[in-house]
Amino acid sequence: MNYIINLSRFVSINEKKNIMIELEKQGISARQDPWSSLRLITDKPIFNKPYISNIIELKETFFPKTISEIIEHLNKCEVKNITAKIWDNVPFHKKAIVDRYLKKYKFNETGVHIYLEAKPRANSLAPEVRLGVFLESKTSSISEHQKSTYPDLLIESPKTIGEISDFVRLSKTFKIKVYISTLNDPDCIKAISEFKSFNSFNKANIEIINFSDALRQNYVFIGFSMWGVDNISSVSSLAKGDKKLLLLFGNEKRGLKKNTMDMCEKVIKIGNNSSEPLRATQAAAFALGYLQSVC
Repeated sequence: MNYIINLSRFVSINEKKNIMIELEKQGISARQDPWSSLRLITDKPIFNKPYISNIIELKETFFPKTISEIIEHLNKCEVKNITAKIWDNVPFHKKAIVDRYLKKYKFNETGVHIYLEAKPRANSLAPEVRLGVFLESKTSSISEHQKSTYPDLLIESPKTIGEISDFVRLSKTFKIKVYISTLNDPDCIKAISEFKSFNSFNKANIEIINFSDALRQNYVFIGFSMWGVDNISSVSSLAKGDKKLLLLFGNEKRGLKKNTMDMCEKVIKIGNNSSEPLRATQAAAFALGYLQSVC
């Protein structure tokens, strides 16, 4: 059996050589993957190494002429999800494969996460397709845990692309939901539009809302403000209740509105003596780290 080892982006060419030497000493055959300079092919799986992004057990390589032939191969497995990487000049794409599969079958939560990669072959209409199964992925392996333990976030009327970008990064990094409350503010709506013109919310869980008290049906509101009177240590007991926590932050210009703070169970101030507030994302990252360590 062969395994595709996707290396982390920080691994340099020389470090990759050292990794291969280290693996050989452990009795693991490792060679460069001709499909990517950031991959190795090994004869044994390798787990829990910081230089590994994910591990794929390579099931088969085949040469389909149609998408239907690919679906026939996928049907051999109970499929939970499909991650596809389709090279240029291959006459189909990921969405076509997934849509065709779901027309005949359904994803199974107890199944496997399929990896599928297709690249063109010289002088051939049929591409070369690799079909494998994810054994370990840094992103997927922590996702479900984090979804259940981290609170969700709300940023109130961000007025700059930078503020929006920072909260999108938090959503992607911690796999959490982020609400962007526009308050019908034209500057906020404009900033969102400008952000979307060169970027997207892809892989982030972002919901644009016009904030209302109705959210309190599902959440306990915890505000963050330089005018707060509560310490963050007082939040840990609330995190063990029936409702999920929603951490609320204001924009860099004004901070959290008074009306919003009035709806919060607690309003936290980070730091005792400073009159200079943290940026919203700095406060959010601090709060997420603290709550994760104590809850």
